[in-house]
Amino acid sequence: MNSFLTILSKQFPSINLTKNPFNTINLFEGPKIDFITYSFLSNIQNSINNNNSDNKFKILEKTILNNAFITKIKREYIIENFYIAQKNYFSFCKLALKYKIKKAKIFPMEMDLYLSTMLSDLPEQLVLQLYDNTSKTIYKYRLSDLITIINNALANAPDFFVEPLQIKNPYTNIPFTNSQLYTIYFKIQDSSLMMPILYQLFYCNNFDLQEFTKRNECIIRDHAIKSFLKGATIYQKHKNILKMLRTFNHLLPNIIIDHEFPKEKLVKAFENYLEYYLIIKYSLHPSLKYFAKEKLRLKLIKFNRLNSTFGRRIWKRAEKPASENTIISYPVNQINDNGVFVFNAQNSTNHFLTQSQSTYAFIDTVILEDTDRSRLTNAFSQFRRSRATRRRLAHIEYNPTRNIIDDIIADSDESDDEMPELIGTNHEQSDSDSYTPNTIVNQIMSILPNIRQNQN
Repeated sequence: MNSFLTILSKQFPSINLTKNPFNTINLFEGPKIDFITYSFLSNIQNSINNNNSDNKFKILEKTILNNAFITKIKREYIIENFYIAQKNYFSFCKLALKYKIKKAKIFPMEMDLYLSTMLSDLPEQLVLQLYDNTSKTIYKYRLSDLITIINNALANAPDFFVEPLQIKNPYTNIPFTNSQLYTIYFKIQDSSLMMPILYQLFYCNNFDLQEFTKRNECIIRDHAIKSFLKGATIYQKHKNILKMLRTFNHLLPNIIIDHEFPKEKLVKAFENYLEYYLIIKYSLHPSLKYFAKEKLRLKLIKFNRLNSTFGRRIWKRAEKPASENTIISYPVNQINDNGVFVFNAQNSTNHFLTQSQSTYAFIDTVILEDTDRSRLTNAFSQFRRSRATRRRLAHIEYNPTRNIIDDIIADSDESDDEMPELIGTNHEQSDSDSYTPNTIVNQIMSILPNIRQNQN
């Protein structure tokens, strides 16, 4: 401001701040100096010497604009000279800035912050050259990188508590000055990129961080929720999904998540519902919270109806080779009818001795819309089954391609627990995996003579 005072003093040549104004007073003619202008210039000088926080505009407001003892003509005369000095001051500032930029050194970085694209290959409107007065250096930025830095700083909300940060130079970690922030703002405005909403609000608050936080906390928090969903880890999403399922447990009476259920599959299934839950819990918009709660309620009810067994553990029996403690493992087809081992017997298939073992899997398939299969499954799941049938179905592995008609035929006779065993006694002799009604009848009739002989 010292340079501005020198320029402003030239507008009032009759005022000399180095002399005592009271020495010019004549008892018969009165004072020969303008005390009002002298006091105005003197206040600016004292502010510079004492490093006061009052700038030139506040001094103008206190001593000239709000002074009731100044005539209108005198006030307009001082304001007009103040405007002329301000214009000349800005002209010299621009000239000095051009000289500094011409003599400044260029930071040796020709790629964007992700080290993926050369800045010289980008259009001129997407690259910004910013002069730093502290280091006397020119830095080059890609506008999209600056937008990312701006959003991360202004939307900073650890645990969804709004705490915006100063926008800093990524190369020096020093906050940008207001003049640099204005340069960035107008460069983004002139480009083809969209202005970030938070930066627009920051500009409307004159880049005052505290004022920006007080007036826009609800918008900052909503933006922080979206940023969390984009950058959150699997562990963070899994933790919030468990909280959501615990909170809305009354809407999911059929859902039982096994404690060993994979985190990745649980996150994949409920990731689309997580945004509604975070809005309900952390947003400050009442209407937004209300509609999010209604949408989440309908979606969870639909998920419970279409995926009533999701997350459960199912056991199945698998045929695996005999345990390693057996000394010799030999094909069964090399033993003849008399129980004698035939060496090097030729056969198209080799069936080694196996043993049945129990393994488990998880139901992780998600049905999003109603299908014929889901409606049939829900309808027939309400039928009463016998104890042996339920025990057998508990060990069946879930298979999306399984034909539900097979299950219906197997469970058609609820009173006869031996019917499934009669139907499935001769699988290896069948040419196909499915059985026709004639095949089933023939198998049953082939057993009847043996029963009659035993009765005789």
